[in-house]
Amino acid sequence: MLTLESFEQAAEIVKQVTQETKLIKSSYFSDLTGNKVYLKPENMQRTGAYKVRGAYYKISTLTEEERAKGLIAASAGITYNFNMNKVLKLPDNGNVRNRMDGITIGDGSQFGGIAEGERMGRIYGYKVDHIIETQADADAAMYDASSRGYRRSDRRQIAGRKDIGDYEWVNRAGSTQRDGRDIINEEDQFLLGYATPHSTGGIGNTFRYRNWSLNIYMDYALGHSIQNEMQMRYFMATMGNCNWNLVNDVKQCWSQPGDKTKYARFTANDPDWGNRNFSRMSDVFVEKGDYLCIRDISLSYKLPVRWTSRLGMKDVTLTVSGNTLYYWTAVHGVSPEAATTGGLYNSASTYATGFSPYPPARKILFSAKFTF
Repeated sequence: MLTLESFEQAAEIVKQVTQETKLIKSSYFSDLTGNKVYLKPENMQRTGAYKVRGAYYKISTLTEEERAKGLIAASAGITYNFNMNKVLKLPDNGNVRNRMDGITIGDGSQFGGIAEGERMGRIYGYKVDHIIETQADADAAMYDASSRGYRRSDRRQIAGRKDIGDYEWVNRAGSTQRDGRDIINEEDQFLLGYATPHSTGGIGNTFRYRNWSLNIYMDYALGHSIQNEMQMRYFMATMGNCNWNLVNDVKQCWSQPGDKTKYARFTANDPDWGNRNFSRMSDVFVEKGDYLCIRDISLSYKLPVRWTSRLGMKDVTLTVSGNTLYYWTAVHGVSPEAATTGGLYNSASTYATGFSPYPPARKILFSAKFTF
């Protein structure tokens, strides 16, 4: 049972290894809250935190037999950063929200570009409604302004029509019609994501047991998307003037009615010979960029003093470490860290001029530290 005497005894023991930290009045937080707010600067302790108190006291109460078995020390920390942007003011231009560089649709409304009150870095593109599986469905499909209209059945190109295995896209309400019928054109795009994450941070863990030390650090980003045009081009331009290698995912393309897949039929040169199923920004290749990365792991072993003293050294520590070892992410083929020459997350597309398709290097290092 805890008593006042036991608390006083613990306080005397802890005083041996801690500094006395005085309360400091915070004028800022006092004014902000309308109360008297004081801060206790425990960051001045040798460990940088108050946690040494309980740990040291617990160790001081162990028996010699318990200490001989060794101790496992563990510490953890997490950081979280939230960043949300919004356009506050633009020059007056007569548009709703003074929208700039947007798209005007049939009913006069606008979307895209930048506008007051909206978040920047928006990614717009087409949404798949379904994959056409029958000739009747192909004949009834909406006119598509981007489709070359090639059909394998008659080997003719008639602009705007669709073939079996093509995507039927979602039509945007209020967009332009043709002869009283809905059509698919640039007006039929939707918000698919944002180029900039709203949350970033890291998670660190340290474990110690006798002469061993293990450090694990992971970082993460949440709330952004990537237009994976590198992946898209494996599907769209594999012959002609733009030769690209194929990827295994091409095997998942639609080939017959009943196929349950996200990919439309494969055409060797989708932009020129196909109906541009893959040659436009769409939700097929705009992927969630969220990731959790094992950024750093290091395992160290400090040689016993009885060994190092014989060599005339005070300390020898051997370490093996790894950097950027693994990602948990939905992004295919490229790093989810959209690093560009202009900085992080400046580009939504992995095919943009400044985008580097090469991921941060995975490193394995071995090191030895000698102290004389």
